[in-house]
Amino acid sequence: MTLDGVSLTVNDVTGLSLGVMLIPHTREVTSLKHWRPGAEVNLEVDLVARYLARYFEVTGQKPADAGDARFALALERAGYK
Repeated sequence: MTLDGVSLTVNDVTGLSLGVMLIPHTREVTSLKHWRPGAEVNLEVDLVARYLARYFEVTGQKPADAGDARFALALERAGYK
């Protein structure tokens, strides 16, 4: 995902809010140094996330909860440890 053109990794999603990890160097060398509370930002979401959202919408399925053992097994089978 990118915010104002800066690629960031989302580390928390709660309701309509999201959290990202931001190191001081990134803030200092990008447009993020101009951010102020309540300011509007440009949000770009990965295309894969859009496809997944549409898939779940069309099929009526729900994504697996991160605590679901099947989710962990699928990640392991895909090579993630």
